[in-house]
Amino acid sequence: MSVNTIKIGSAIPEIIEIDDIAEDIFDLPKPERILIVEGNTDVIVLENYLDLKKTPINFLIRAVSMVDDDERSGKDTALEYYDKNKDKQEIILLLDRDYDFICSTERNDERIIYYDYYSLENYFFEEVVLKYSLMSNGVSKPQRDKILDFMNSDKQEILSPLIECSKLRIFRKYHKEKKTSFQLNDEKIVEFADFIKNIDINGCIHGKNRNLTGSSFKDRLHIYINRSLDDIDPELYQQIQNFLTQIDITYPCTLIEYFKNFFNGKDSLKFIVELLLNENLLSSRIGRISSKETLRSYIFHSDLYQAKIQTVINRFSTYS
Repeated sequence: MSVNTIKIGSAIPEIIEIDDIAEDIFDLPKPERILIVEGNTDVIVLENYLDLKKTPINFLIRAVSMVDDDERSGKDTALEYYDKNKDKQEIILLLDRDYDFICSTERNDERIIYYDYYSLENYFFEEVVLKYSLMSNGVSKPQRDKILDFMNSDKQEILSPLIECSKLRIFRKYHKEKKTSFQLNDEKIVEFADFIKNIDINGCIHGKNRNLTGSSFKDRLHIYINRSLDDIDPELYQQIQNFLTQIDITYPCTLIEYFKNFFNGKDSLKFIVELLLNENLLSSRIGRISSKETLRSYIFHSDLYQAKIQTVINRFSTYS
């Protein structure tokens, strides 16, 4: 199949919904070969990488519009489009892992490729990427070493409460897939989903929220979670704990592994500076240390990210 090489930055539609509209309303054919990613940041980082490497591609890159709905994610939209059009187009998906592999809900299809970590942003927590980011923000080598030692530690007073938060999100994933031993009614699941989406982890770290009691981050977060779940259903916390004890999940033993695989990437980028400040590992707030701009600049130092993109390119070559 002959496909013209697409130049980086060319004026093409960026979301798959536009292709549907073009076909349905204007009777225009959909592109023959497309790579679908979940968001605009994925597109920008990928295009930057291809530009830096001077790598020509023979497929279009599409993002999905992010749907602000707990029941339907960008990944859901991408998978739906793939299932509908895979026999008519050459499609490869590059998706966040989220908790799919932990909950065994990943799709076993060679045209569906997953990032190595929770999401694109989690490549930030590879040591080499994190180190370059710290260097670019003027953090000295002795201080960088302290930060990396901290990130590679198993500091339970921090790791344990963070895992407790992740357990709630893992339960939500199982519940959404109807794989739990009990189901919450519509009203309660909306309340629960809203709570886990907006957990005030930063407030628990600093103890600035007057409603959060406890002498440590671990105590404050535990009390906060229990009170919040009790407001939804007095039995909910224990029900969740009982359910999760029946599931074989290997939890991370170090902070850096937690941040790679168990913490939503976008949230983790906001959280890491607060954590390092609280641990006196940063002398001042560094606004760009975990910004998208830094991610877009330094993710290319990740060998795994480079290998992942090469896998995508090779996969398209397989279907030429």
